[in-house]
Amino acid sequence: MSSKLYALIEWEDQYLSIICVDTICQPRKEITEYKAGEYIKAKFKGSIYRAIIAEISRKYSLPKMAAGNIVIFYYPSPLSK
Repeated sequence: MSSKLYALIEWEDQYLSIICVDTICQPRKEITEYKAGEYIKAKFKGSIYRAIIAEISRKYSLPKMAAGNIVIFYYPSPLSK
């Protein structure tokens, strides 16, 4: 079984993506401690963005993780400094 966990996350601009849980920057904790509904900051293409965890799974599977939602892979806007 894979030791990686994946999260379906909703970026602050409401787009959805699937990321590996180990790309979460804040809050820092063990990867198995992250829960759906938790607000996070995650790395995406070299920058850090705000998001909320919609679902967590051991499988990178759109049909199971999207649960009927349309998933759009989107490059979110960077956080304001």
